[in-house]
Amino acid sequence: MKNYKIRNRNQKINYITEEPSAELRIKQNQSARGRFCLTDFQLRVLEETLKIPLGEVRTYRWIATRVGCPKAVRAVGSALKKNPYPILIPCHRVVKSSSGSRGNMGEYSGGKEIKARLIQLEKRLKNIFANAKMQNKYK
Repeated sequence: MKNYKIRNRNQKINYITEEPSAELRIKQNQSARGRFCLTDFQLRVLEETLKIPLGEVRTYRWIATRVGCPKAVRAVGSALKKNPYPILIPCHRVVKSSSGSRGNMGEYSGGKEIKARLIQLEKRLKNIFANAKMQNKYK
């Protein structure tokens, strides 16, 4: 079994014998490749964003509260802006709390129109999956 070196905040090296989690691999890649650098707060924001179900949206305030910093709404937006995998980590599902039905949804790396289209597409997919599940239930 391979030993993996993991550096923590104090630059101490810990050795583990099992495969590191995805979060630890991301942290290792940050320092090894230098392509992107995320803080612990930003990683927590991205992890909470992964928990948003398909076809649903949450507000920046909801994410901030879930990561334990309810007043860090703008910091959540900044963390989502640094999302290295915008399709895999669905930052398009996070909207402004004042967005309403026709209001400003917030920024997105692909543009606001793409963000709105992605949300609509996911809502349609969610309905399709729900209908397919109901049909399979009665077979």
